Amino acid sequence: MRFRCLTCGGIYRSPLADGMEYFHACPPLSDAELRRAGVPEQGLESADRTRSGARDQNLIFDGPNLRGRVKSEGLGQTEVPEPGGIVR
Repeated sequence: MRFRCLTCGGIYRSPLADGMEYFHACPPLSDAELRRAGVPEQGLESADRTRSGARDQNLIFDGPNLRGRVKSEGLGQTEVPEPGGIVR
């Protein structure tokens, strides 16, 4: 299945073609995103690139039963159609 991250807009597939699960984590803000947010060119190098509400599906294992939980849900995800319009 393909998903779109509602925080960063990234599209990813999980599971991958080889059956491995994919754990999405939003990337830091890009130069283009910082420019759109009004950061001047000379401020790009030192700008805070933390993405507000970032999604990080990597798992944290804690507690006595060691059940994994997602680090940060962010704004969530939505299923998107496969190329050709097919949702599986």
